[in-house]
Amino acid sequence: MIDTRVNLHDHTKEMLDGNELRINLIVTIILIVIDVSLLIQVFTNTAAANVTVFCGVPAILLSLVIVLNLVFSRHLHHWVKNVNMIVMLISFMLVGEINHSEFFMLFILPSFLSSFYYYPKYTVISSAASLVTLWVVMFNRVDFSHGTQMEDFDLQNLFSILSKAFDFSTVSELASVGRICMFVFAAAMMSIAIYMSFSGRIFYYRQAMLLNDNAASKAELIMARSIQDGAMSHDFPDNEFYSVYGDMVTASKVGGDFYDQFMVDDTHLALVVGDVSGHGMAAAMFMMLSMTLIKVNVQSGYSCDKAISRTNKYLVSANPQKFFVTCWLGIIDLTTGELCYTNAGHNYPVLLRKEQRAEFLKSKTDFVLGRRRLAPYSEKHIKLNEGDRLVLYTDGVTEAVSRQDEFFGDERLLEALSACGSESAQRLVYLIWKAVDTFSKDRVPSDDITIEAFDLKKLMSQPQYETKNFFLTMESFDSVQEYISGRCKEYGCSTDVVYNILAASSEILANIESYAYEDGGEIEIMTISRGRRVCIVFKDSGEPFDPLLAKKPDVTLPLEQRSPGGLGIHIVCKLMDSVSYRYENGQNVLTIEKDF
Repeated sequence: MIDTRVNLHDHTKEMLDGNELRINLIVTIILIVIDVSLLIQVFTNTAAANVTVFCGVPAILLSLVIVLNLVFSRHLHHWVKNVNMIVMLISFMLVGEINHSEFFMLFILPSFLSSFYYYPKYTVISSAASLVTLWVVMFNRVDFSHGTQMEDFDLQNLFSILSKAFDFSTVSELASVGRICMFVFAAAMMSIAIYMSFSGRIFYYRQAMLLNDNAASKAELIMARSIQDGAMSHDFPDNEFYSVYGDMVTASKVGGDFYDQFMVDDTHLALVVGDVSGHGMAAAMFMMLSMTLIKVNVQSGYSCDKAISRTNKYLVSANPQKFFVTCWLGIIDLTTGELCYTNAGHNYPVLLRKEQRAEFLKSKTDFVLGRRRLAPYSEKHIKLNEGDRLVLYTDGVTEAVSRQDEFFGDERLLEALSACGSESAQRLVYLIWKAVDTFSKDRVPSDDITIEAFDLKKLMSQPQYETKNFFLTMESFDSVQEYISGRCKEYGCSTDVVYNILAASSEILANIESYAYEDGGEIEIMTISRGRRVCIVFKDSGEPFDPLLAKKPDVTLPLEQRSPGGLGIHIVCKLMDSVSYRYENGQNVLTIEKDF
């Protein structure tokens, strides 16, 4: 099972941590530049050296700590970021005062940097701290330019400096229109930073939800593609009578084309190719529904037109998205070569008569499936001869586009097939693919491309029947077995197949002799040959008895621990390809079948 669950928290955390790592690196670089500037001021401005060293040295040390954290850990604790921002603000203030200039724009930077952490509370705190520090610097409430001697710098002096910074009695003397506008502008910028922090966090959560949906959709597409591939035929028959081969390339992860081949009975083969409008998951599901309905209706015994009509009625009632399907369905009688087919709006198949030029199997096409409930469908007939081949395809072949924006077209398809000679079905499919690929020069197809080929090598013989009655006793076992053996050899069964049939027949005859009659009785043996399958039918007039209902024996147990009965029919089922029982007209009828 494919796991479509995606942890939203893990995606969000991963994105936020990655973003935080980048911002921390930027902050660290800024701090290093500031610290270098402070060290330069130590040597160029001795008046402020003490305070500069007092605040600059911790900033340098903190920068080193952050660099080490970035190297050895991809995640920083919140308190490290808080200390980092505080030291940055103090460093900005020192650089601004020492240079005697208005570096008010520097104080906007902490808020914008913190906003990219996408932690709103932290951005609010950073903005408030930046505004307070900017107030102190812009209105010169604390004059660092005169310096403070380290030996005179104590806690009392610090409190006096802070109280002076928030003395609003002389603000009007220091204020000017320019400073007030700059302060208001800085406050507006920090408000924008706070908004960015809130909206950015929401954005990342939305991104995480999209990742979650995309991952789930991708998993669903993979699952749908695997189901679609499993529904397509991959076991293509290739025997002395006929061969079939098909292939498909989808324009998207899952496609709307389909093809199928299956035996209706021992002598009738059904070929199907179709194309659903649209692409993607919904079209693929509608395609699988269409293919399944066609197969079920055909195997239920309906003719081509009836099977297509019944499929259409159901598709119309189960089609809320208004898809439609073009489809070609044909049933071939492998004993006579008669082809019965119905074309529901699909491309004309290509018929390759032996030693003749390829031609389209043209006929009046009926309405597409899935759109009109009472659409009429008709069945056409044509005779195939030994050596004839039939190629089915979808419009992705004829509508393949070259680099010059030309279509591959019908004529190129006929030319490619006419040049194929007497190639096998598989080879035909390969040569068409090669012609299309050469024409389009590896251009990505805009539509699904599907090709299916059928090659009628030779006709099967008509089913052969023969019936003979025996009076079954222990003495007549050998004559019954000799009859069955002779008939199987006439049908062309190999020695191994004959041996398996005789072994199964021996168990069945013994079972009839034991349970149907006390002193022997009449039995009827019917031998049937259908193509490459032989059937033996045993009929007796004893009491109704279905041996297939016998409990399957546990062959792993020792003989003395096994329940009696059931072993014979178990052996028969193992040796044969099919075993069936029915009771009709007062007789037990047991049929065994074996492919050869």
